[in-house]
Amino acid sequence: MTGGGAECMRELRLWFPWLREDLTDVRLWLICFNYAGGGTWIFGRWQQAFPREIQVLPAMLPGRESRFSEKPYESLESLSSVLAKLVAELTRDTPYAIFGHSFGGYLGYELIRLLVKEGYKPPVCFFASGCRAPHLTRFCSEMHHLPDPEFKEAVEKRFGALPKVIARDPVLLPIYLRSIRADLAILERYAYTAGKPLPCPIFALGASDDLEVPVPDLIAWVEHTREKFIAELFSGGHFFIRLRQDEVLRVLSRRLSLWVETW
Repeated sequence: MTGGGAECMRELRLWFPWLREDLTDVRLWLICFNYAGGGTWIFGRWQQAFPREIQVLPAMLPGRESRFSEKPYESLESLSSVLAKLVAELTRDTPYAIFGHSFGGYLGYELIRLLVKEGYKPPVCFFASGCRAPHLTRFCSEMHHLPDPEFKEAVEKRFGALPKVIARDPVLLPIYLRSIRADLAILERYAYTAGKPLPCPIFALGASDDLEVPVPDLIAWVEHTREKFIAELFSGGHFFIRLRQDEVLRVLSRRLSLWVETW
């Protein structure tokens, strides 16, 4: 990465706090966007699954973790607009891939569309995980207006149980629900607009037992790329990236390591 100046680097480290000091050996960024309410912590073991030349970069969005006091964004469009400038600078000289699970999948998709529209290079591939193809989205229930007890019940009914360490903590639970509520509000406002297929491969990851994302709706991502498409299925429900983390990482590592070896 070159240029940008100190202010740009500070902004990059705010959004991508795992950014290493020494970037000389980075040959590929893996930019990660989590599910609704999730923070960077879910990716805590991911770097161990990749060689050093592939750096895992989970995004820390406003309204969570050390950015809890910041106001969350209210639309995928506004969030993508800010991220596009940062990702364009970060990837000026270094290729990148994007991974997004559930909410993060739609954010990753809209970010790539915006980057391509503005003339920036696309990622080497996009991992769309645990999310329906965007033309099949259905977020119209207005769950985010519910009071906390009913909201928690609705979230667990739709997506599966919250992490036990959070669900049992009277301090962490309200904080986590606040983040989920903000992200679901974004999704409930999201309206897909038709456009050109992405100029990069899409690897769709899903669970055969995910009631939120049926397999046909996952495979429908094939309509959104003009390059290679492959679907990979696991077990573990909507949050299979937690329950089947090692299996997911093996798939990602295999795909990205092959790319690095041939680049």
